Amino acid sequence: MDGRDRVIEYVRNKYGNDKVAQIITFGKMKARAVVRDVGRVLDMPYKEVDTIAKLIPDTLNITINEALRLEPALRKLEEEEEKIKLLISLSRVLEGLPRHESTHAAGVVISDKPLVEYLPLCKDSKGEVATQYAMDDVAKIGLIKFDFLGLKTLTVIDQTLKLINRNEVKIPDINEIPLSDKETYALLSSGETEGVFQLESSGMKELISKCSLKILMMLLTF
Repeated sequence: MDGRDRVIEYVRNKYGNDKVAQIITFGKMKARAVVRDVGRVLDMPYKEVDTIAKLIPDTLNITINEALRLEPALRKLEEEEEKIKLLISLSRVLEGLPRHESTHAAGVVISDKPLVEYLPLCKDSKGEVATQYAMDDVAKIGLIKFDFLGLKTLTVIDQTLKLINRNEVKIPDINEIPLSDKETYALLSSGETEGVFQLESSGMKELISKCSLKILMMLLTF
């Protein structure tokens, strides 16, 4: 997590600044947010708009139409008050449109040619070069997205080793840890994998607990 920017800088230096860019992503006007934005433009009191927005159920990707169906109080306000009816009507039209841009949490494009030969570019709020095409469109034109994940687990390992070194204790070289260490795989097969990237979900814990030690070693060293 702490070293992600250095990894991206390394890739830029290796392949060229003109061939590496982060990927843009667009935040959309979702149900609650669009109601608040429209209410502000209509110069409605914040408290009133906030009350209406909070009537929209806090459900992932819920739409205004779904909220009206599920919440009788919201539906009643729309039916009885012209001002609220206008607010809902305008919000429904704008719902789902792009609201702002930012950069993808992990996605980076690396190209064989200068990226301007494939797609338009822009600079994000930090001044970094980013694609003007979102992730799916980047793939459609044939470019490959690489995920440079900011893994907090690696940061924890790095900080732990530094703390050990501070106490003048010999630091273990993690690059020399054998990939065939049976005790490690025995621990993994017990399902005690909290904090281990890709192995900490309930489904993965269940799966590796069912695998024999030999099969687990084959899978994880493949």
